[in-house]
Amino acid sequence: MHVQAFGRIPQNKLVYFDGDGVALRGKLVHVHVHECKAYSLFGSIVPGSPAQDVPEVERPREVQMMVAA
Repeated sequence: MHVQAFGRIPQNKLVYFDGDGVALRGKLVHVHVHECKAYSLFGSIVPGSPAQDVPEVERPREVQMMVAA
């Protein structure tokens, strides 16, 4: 099964990348963008970059990661 996560950049565009969206929910990750479409970006997590926790009070909705089918 191919698992894909997504999040948003500050400009509110969607970024899709391979990863466990459940484990990454509420974290900030560095993603290298490989492809750009009109309303979304596609990339992969930068190897060796740690996922950073975002405190609940500071967590905007757009950085919460979800699993996409």
